[in-house]
Amino acid sequence: MNLRMAKGRVPIRNNSDTTPFLLVAYPDRQQFDGLYKKSTRKELLDKYWAVLLKRSQGASLSETGALFGLTKERVRQIEAKFVRKVGESYWAQTSQTLFDLGYMLTSARIRSFLETETLETNPPFGDSH
Repeated sequence: MNLRMAKGRVPIRNNSDTTPFLLVAYPDRQQFDGLYKKSTRKELLDKYWAVLLKRSQGASLSETGALFGLTKERVRQIEAKFVRKVGESYWAQTSQTLFDLGYMLTSARIRSFLETETLETNPPFGDSH
């Protein structure tokens, strides 16, 4: 799956037999720049952004390459790197969210509340008189 087929979303790999790809929201320009962490020159980022937008709008590798003076292979490489970076960012955010939720659910205050509620509403056997 590629940007052209995803119709405005970014397909990222999923470790599921039933759903091999997830379609995630296409990043805005600020998020895009953040993905590359200033490792790429500004003029190249502008070009890559334009290439990726053209691909997400349905242009073929050949059409996009001709428009920007790139080979089909270079357009494919730009797209592959972008999809990989979006996927890494998505999974990092997802795992951080799950970690935060796990922390909240295992905090001492919530555990003590749940234990109190469980004992009061579900008395042990033999104490129901």
